[in-house]
Amino acid sequence: MRLMLVSDIFGDTPALRQLAEAIDGNAKIVHPYRDISPAFNTEQDAYQYFSERVGLAQYAQFLLQELKDTPAPVFLLGFSVGASAIWQLSGQLEPDKIALAKGYYGSQIRNHLSLTPCFPMELVFPASEPHFCVAELMAALQSKQNLIIRQTEFRHGFMNKLSVNFCREGYQQELEVLNNCFTQQH
Repeated sequence: MRLMLVSDIFGDTPALRQLAEAIDGNAKIVHPYRDISPAFNTEQDAYQYFSERVGLAQYAQFLLQELKDTPAPVFLLGFSVGASAIWQLSGQLEPDKIALAKGYYGSQIRNHLSLTPCFPMELVFPASEPHFCVAELMAALQSKQNLIIRQTEFRHGFMNKLSVNFCREGYQQELEVLNNCFTQQH
């Protein structure tokens, strides 16, 4: 099985590569900036760059192309906008292509509630979000087929060492969960 990490707005970073290596040394990293890896001083800079140059719809289409070029089965692991890109494709991918998808703090999922994944998917939400109520979003998603949802006590970005919300404790806990999950799927 191929592990594919779908990055947040920071793109392909040493921190993301370190996470990929900790789960599976052969992981493929997909990020919104294709052949470049811009360095950002702040999350706001990364967000502005992503919003102006890529956007969620284009990122989802890029991910779709990457998936077409990757042999099945795939374990998708997405963070923030990466999780939202996976969600956007979750109803249209071949079910046997994706063994499992996990998405962390995909805040744009709230704008696409009509979708239902056609493969097993787990969404992990943060303790809270500044622009919407996490509990309401989780309630709206709870009856969807193929979907497990859970909430952590950590903040949006806790898995990214470049985020102001990075939490070493949360990172370690979820890394153990991801390693166990990948080992079981493998």
